[in-house]
Amino acid sequence: AQTLLRVKDKSVFQLIEDKGLQVAIESQIEELLALDEHRAVECLAAGWDSLSPETVVTSLEGRRDIIHLYLDAVFSRDFRAGAKFHNLQVELYADYDKDGLLGFLHHSVDYDIHHAFTICKARAGAK
Repeated sequence: AQTLLRVKDKSVFQLIEDKGLQVAIESQIEELLALDEHRAVECLAAGWDSLSPETVVTSLEGRRDIIHLYLDAVFSRDFRAGAKFHNLQVELYADYDKDGLLGFLHHSVDYDIHHAFTICKARAGAK
């Protein structure tokens, strides 16, 4: 996988997914994103059970838009997998995907309702 990544071959994503190599590329998340953000997010989310959401979110620090895409993709695979981040996801949906926020709030039980209300109220007042 590292060789394909080094030569910027997009078939690296299929190899990682087919062989479950997400853990092996933990230190190269930025390189994967540089190659193809969408495929990288999907590839990382597909391996959420081997490369933890905590590890990926930490690696993506400061990239809130990408963290949103990643956590959304994880949530769509297993709504409990990133439960630790559901309060953060409320904020991210409010910032990047207002249409998806209601569905997220409906399906998740792992966010603080008061936090969600505060975020929604603040974002509505910012218009």
